[in-house]
Amino acid sequence: MVEDLAPGVARVLDAARAIARRHRHDSVEPAHLLAAVLRDAPGLFVAGVSRERLLGSLEALFARGARAALYRDSPTEGATLSPACRVLLRRVAASGGHGGVDAVTPARVLDELWSEPSLAALVAEAGFDARSLDEIVEAARALAASRAHRRTGVDHVLAVLRRTAWFSGAVAAGGVDHARLDACLAARLAAEGRGGATPAPPLSDALAAIVERAAAVAASAGARSRGHDLAAQVLSDSREDALADADAPRLALLRWLACGRVDAGDDAVGSDAAELEVVLHDDALTTMEHVVSTLQSSFGCTWARATAITSAVTGGADTLVGRFPAADARARVARAREEAAAASMPLRISLRAPR
Repeated sequence: MVEDLAPGVARVLDAARAIARRHRHDSVEPAHLLAAVLRDAPGLFVAGVSRERLLGSLEALFARGARAALYRDSPTEGATLSPACRVLLRRVAASGGHGGVDAVTPARVLDELWSEPSLAALVAEAGFDARSLDEIVEAARALAASRAHRRTGVDHVLAVLRRTAWFSGAVAAGGVDHARLDACLAARLAAEGRGGATPAPPLSDALAAIVERAAAVAASAGARSRGHDLAAQVLSDSREDALADADAPRLALLRWLACGRVDAGDDAVGSDAAELEVVLHDDALTTMEHVVSTLQSSFGCTWARATAITSAVTGGADTLVGRFPAADARARVARAREEAAAASMPLRISLRAPR
């Protein structure tokens, strides 16, 4: 049964039903599910999609109601899952292998929703680039071939990503000088070795390693390998490229890809507070292993507690790590952020006044 899901997805389905009821729709469609996922777990929101713009477009679609048979404007006591939603959830469960429905997490549902045909127009308008990792790499190969370059490198990929709305949004949010980045890209591509015409220049060793890591990360999450997976690995890589030449703040760009913000956490709390609470936020790129390790090293959590906190955060909920004396809390958070920066992880962890 698709209703027998992990708590995080069950919560999302309840929210989707509530959205359908509010708009007097008699069934829960993929659009309701997408709105619920984005509201429930904004940390799953990646690749530069404008969350607010997409939610606004969904609300406009719901308000029109009768524009399509899928959204009949009729009162209902409890909206049921449409056949399209059931098929989508079963498809995600099947992708989880032996995990079955237990493997249907909000992240997997969101990944499937990005490719849902009935949502294609809305998703494209919000800036999401649904091209796969392989399609981005092939576009980079085509660029290299058009310039008679001997190999396809990281800068060819950056040039392809640079043309996407979401990567341009990351560049702008990270405070990178667009003109300078474009000039650095042009200079590096002009200096690339030429080796005669070939339809598919091979990947450089550096790019091949990045592509392999990106594919492995996506596979471990049970998701399709997309352009943002490749961008994340490019940003995590320490090799020289046009971003380095342009002094781009790689970690800030990673944070923006992970959760739509460039800061490491919101610490706007009163300076006179005797104690502060430390809160961990979900993001799409920081690994569970890193989070568990940080909670143990910086906050003294046992492995069991660190794992429990990490699981809660991965489910999309902001999670309390603990309450500490103010100075101690600030020192612990600073250490956690230093560890994350050293590991090229966009970890978001915040301080707040006790509640």
